[in-house]
Amino acid sequence: MEVEKLNPSVLRDYRKGNWTVEETMILIEAKKLDEQRRSTTIKTTTKPTELRWKWIEEHCWKKGCFRSQNQCNDKWDNLMRDFKKIREFERRTRSISLSSLIKSDNNINNGDDDDGGSGRSYWKMEKLERKSHNLPSNMLPQIYEALAHVVEGKMGISVIPTTTTVGFHRPCTTTAATGALPLPPSRPPFGGGGVGDQLPLPTQGKRRKSNEEGSNLIETIKWYEEREETRHKELYIMHQKRYKIEESRIEMERQGFNELVDINSLSNSILAFTSSQRTPP
Repeated sequence: MEVEKLNPSVLRDYRKGNWTVEETMILIEAKKLDEQRRSTTIKTTTKPTELRWKWIEEHCWKKGCFRSQNQCNDKWDNLMRDFKKIREFERRTRSISLSSLIKSDNNINNGDDDDGGSGRSYWKMEKLERKSHNLPSNMLPQIYEALAHVVEGKMGISVIPTTTTVGFHRPCTTTAATGALPLPPSRPPFGGGGVGDQLPLPTQGKRRKSNEEGSNLIETIKWYEEREETRHKELYIMHQKRYKIEESRIEMERQGFNELVDINSLSNSILAFTSSQRTPP
């Protein structure tokens, strides 16, 4: 869906100030349409980034979002920065929840009591708690979901939705009082066959989720270590350059001091020679 080109001679009165939710949703829709439009065009006819954001501005203008292409670009960068922070935090939270679930199941099988604590999701936090975790304080679920659709369409990855409840529920082992005898367990009981040992094993779906979350956690740790290593190398190079500059400065000061001493010695020699010439025999 192409946006009609408006008369470039017409000066636009762009809106300033904070973005409304409606304007933000219009921008996300425009960005999604732009990605679809560019994916269907021939790669040899790709346009510069400036023209792409001009197209987005035209679309937003037609939808009632009177913002410039620079405003749209800056807003999109801020949205993606906040989105990535929340996405990574939710992945870590789910990994913690999975670890807590496994630990809780092991405690139950051993006869211990545990409430199976879970990681606290971003969507269950108050604004102050979000700020304490260095997270955006005012991201709305509908905006996050819309951004997730754009990222999924562009990169082909799955994003954790906001409606997913953090934590898992254990299967219930009690039967309703219907008078009928319960069916025998599909798997042999654990240990000595006590009531606490007859909990079913995790389903294949949970195992698959566990593997996926474990892979995501490994990737996150690997990315963090690579980033720290790169940062360490950059700091090392910067310190080396600073050390060389300091050495050059000290060397220049030393040379200047030596030259000053030489000049002073020469001046004293000239004065001595002049004095000896003026002294009568």
